[in-house]
Amino acid sequence: MSFIFSLLEENHHFFKDYGPDSSIAATNPLSSAYAIWVARRLDTILPNNQKIISALNENKKMVPGEMKEAVLMFRDHASSYEQNAYDRLDHYRLFPMLFAKLVEKYKNE
Repeated sequence: MSFIFSLLEENHHFFKDYGPDSSIAATNPLSSAYAIWVARRLDTILPNNQKIISALNENKKMVPGEMKEAVLMFRDHASSYEQNAYDRLDHYRLFPMLFAKLVEKYKNE
């Protein structure tokens, strides 16, 4: 889980600094931060999500039972978020915070 944890940390860094809920987006919605956000979604976050899904697929037997539902929620989020990145959707599953909490819980196992 430490590999997945590091990818989630990287994703969160860009979301926090440049995403739609970032302080820069709130104070200056017309800033160039949006362009950075769009670029990081495509070149970092989407590939990281695919790496996470691949790691989960390759290590299914090592995923704690407690995480099964959260993993399904993350898979749903990752696929619909990617679709939204290329073709705007009016609704998609938001990132499941439960998944992040459980990955952090099991990151040293």
